[in-house]
Amino acid sequence: MTGKPDVTVLHGLRVGDCVAHAQAGPDGITFSVCVPEGETATLLLYEKGGAEPVCEIGLPEGSGAGEIRAVRVSGLDPLTTEYNYRIGGRIVTDPAAQAVRGLTVYGDRSLRGEHQIRAGFAKEDFDWDGDKAPRIPFSESVLYQLHVRGFTKAAGSKVKKRGTFAGLTEKIPYMKDLGITGIVLLPAYEFDEITAQEGREGWRPQGLKEMVEGAALPAGARDPEKAVLPHGYRRAEKKTREGRLNYWGFGPGWYFAPKRSYCAGDVPEDEFRSMVRAFHQAGIEVLMEFSFPAADPAFMQAALAWWVQFYHVDGFFLLADQADCNAVARSPLLRGVKLVSDYFPTDRIYPGGRRGTYRHLAECNHGYRQDVRCMLKGDADRLEAFVGRTRYNPKDAAVINTITGHDGFTLMDLVSYNDKHNEDNGEQNHDGAPTEYSWNCGVEGPTRRRDVTTLRMRQIRNALAMLLLSQGTPMLLAGDEFGNSQSGNNNPYCHDGPLTWLNWPSTRQAEQIRAFAKEMIALRARLPLLHREAALTGNNAGGFYPDFSCHGREAWFASFDEQDRHVGLMYCGGEPESYLYCAYNFHWDARTLALPYLPDGRTWQCVLDTAQPGAPDRAQAGRTEAEAAAVTEESGPDAATDGKADGKADEKAATPRELVLPGRSIRVLVGVPGPAKQEAAGRKTAGHGRKRKSSREK
Repeated sequence: MTGKPDVTVLHGLRVGDCVAHAQAGPDGITFSVCVPEGETATLLLYEKGGAEPVCEIGLPEGSGAGEIRAVRVSGLDPLTTEYNYRIGGRIVTDPAAQAVRGLTVYGDRSLRGEHQIRAGFAKEDFDWDGDKAPRIPFSESVLYQLHVRGFTKAAGSKVKKRGTFAGLTEKIPYMKDLGITGIVLLPAYEFDEITAQEGREGWRPQGLKEMVEGAALPAGARDPEKAVLPHGYRRAEKKTREGRLNYWGFGPGWYFAPKRSYCAGDVPEDEFRSMVRAFHQAGIEVLMEFSFPAADPAFMQAALAWWVQFYHVDGFFLLADQADCNAVARSPLLRGVKLVSDYFPTDRIYPGGRRGTYRHLAECNHGYRQDVRCMLKGDADRLEAFVGRTRYNPKDAAVINTITGHDGFTLMDLVSYNDKHNEDNGEQNHDGAPTEYSWNCGVEGPTRRRDVTTLRMRQIRNALAMLLLSQGTPMLLAGDEFGNSQSGNNNPYCHDGPLTWLNWPSTRQAEQIRAFAKEMIALRARLPLLHREAALTGNNAGGFYPDFSCHGREAWFASFDEQDRHVGLMYCGGEPESYLYCAYNFHWDARTLALPYLPDGRTWQCVLDTAQPGAPDRAQAGRTEAEAAAVTEESGPDAATDGKADGKADEKAATPRELVLPGRSIRVLVGVPGPAKQEAAGRKTAGHGRKRKSSREK
């Protein structure tokens, strides 16, 4: 910065400037910030990397509009200029900064000067190489939630740039092979992971609301020693900083800037954009989780739009006041962007009905996790709720289904622990959800007992099948596909180490789980009836059968009594797989389900059996209807069928009408052409071949 900059005090702002921010333009850089009435405010300018400001410019009352004060400064190079504000005697780093300098090392607890953290500007130029958003419908999506640092930080990840956006890029071939269509990043915008206070409440810093909305500063703000500082305020420390680690990143932050300590290089905006471009080239979407504990809808919309336009992000999971989420959902600017929240009142968001075919809103089906977990372990009086969750697929908003997430047990822990084990969090095991609706299969924690480990593996297969056989959009927790464990800790928010880093094991068990997850994702992809765009109605699907029906010991009739734990769900629709039957038995003993007759000489073929180890395609593909209906050793007595003993029954009568499922198992059957039709089709094909040969001979 050479010479004295040219400063213009701005009076009146355009509508687009009503969210305070800094923006470079042809006439200079416009700086605007919310300042409570009666407070003094100045703009601090720094050379890039400077420890002290080189210039301080006043922000007089009456500039800008309302409580937003603004000046335009010319003669500055945005890429070599950094800035802060001094408001009421406090140093404030702009909540809308495009870049944040000074938070380079993750978990750094060293002393900080009051000017260490500074706002900056993102580099505009970037070669997107013709990048286009994949725009994958929710109905076709399989999402994958991960922590940027924890995903590749362990040596077992075998990437060069561990714990970074670049490290994620190195793992794209793995994710592509698994079959997921979108990643969901836990907060990857800039935040200070070391909290300002001791205690559990410290990881949710206060004060962003004051900065964004321009309300009064916290009580005691004029007293440097008694101030409760908003996030972004800095003062000289007197000792090493104390506080809990906010590993997940939820809470206030700088919502326009990628997290610097998640970068391998020195230019966060380039590394993040390179990552997005690479995922898009692989056909994978990039979604982000945003936590807005105190922000208005205008600020939220501006932040999300910035990530869409500047970083090409495909969607967002929103943790904020639901009224604010609803306001953001109405924004035409974000109408083609995936938005996920607890619930969207689509009747109010679309008062005249949703237009277009692309559903961009989705709700988190929180009840799904509890009901499915209870059903998985065989609780009584859960069957009807489970069926409702499985078929739920709203008309105007998609639904996200999860069995596990960052805040709770991993899938391996779900089948290995009855109780949480959060002692290492330092809160006497009082933190975290009091119950996980889990079952340890007979032993708490790790064990070598063969019967327990075998049952746990089956329960993991059951859980993955339940998730991927449900309507809606499944979301896997990274690491569940190879049995990652957090040792029974269901709230590791304060751990940055082996407990929360994926361990990437190469064991036979891990490979079996991964292979099953991969094949289940592939099975879902090739069975359109499992991921319909439209809601299931139970009405006629264009043929003789309804699009959805429930079956029990008798076809077309399912019992949902308190002690019932088994049901058959039949889906009907268009080709190629127009008939699908998902048989569930969550009882510990074998149970029998009726198999409906199929029209047109079709017969049932098994494509999945969780009672059999191995991936679905390798273990079950091609099993005939008779094999699917056969009783296994653990099933007990022979299954009854309607087949004639003399073997002269017609094809319809020979079709099995009962399916006996072993305890705690799931089977999936598809309706395929029967032997007679296959033989006729073969003769027809052979006839065409002979005709072509005869023609050539002539």
